[in-house]
Amino acid sequence: MIEVPESHELDLRNRLHRIVNIERCALDMQPQRVRDLAEEFCHTIRLAQRVSQVSPGAHPSTCHAFAFDLLTTPQLVTPDGHPVVPSAQFVAHMIEHHLCESDVPAEGYVVVYFDGESIEHSGRWRSGAVESKWGSGHVWAHDIFETPSSYGCVVRFYSTLDVARHHELWHAFAAQSFAAT
Repeated sequence: MIEVPESHELDLRNRLHRIVNIERCALDMQPQRVRDLAEEFCHTIRLAQRVSQVSPGAHPSTCHAFAFDLLTTPQLVTPDGHPVVPSAQFVAHMIEHHLCESDVPAEGYVVVYFDGESIEHSGRWRSGAVESKWGSGHVWAHDIFETPSSYGCVVRFYSTLDVARHHELWHAFAAQSFAAT
């Protein structure tokens, strides 16, 4: 577990929060807005994967879908037609039943952000940085705490399973969630 250092740039994290969650600026503007922050703050954030504008009926994605390699799994829908996407509850289930926590990240590990005990965000450890999907937008490569402030101040690292197993566990979790409602 790592907690955000007191000296870390809270202003940077708050500005990222505004860009991603409050202003919800157009996706095509986000990369420039993040680059512009480099004039005020020293940061390592870079665009890792551009996400095109979401079109009606498109498969919705979340940071959790990205972190668990579920963006290519067939879309699940409720009986009344609403899309089902991986949520914090799915991440909590994975942590409790399938993943092992580690004090240090290794290539491909899932990085989970907490506010207290509440899961707020997740990403993947790749090439010495976190890659994570911010809101409905792009995938960014960044230092551990170069994230919007709303993603929490505590980070934990977890080993992962292979992609096929993630898909299998997601479908089982979603089916069980449907049955419970």
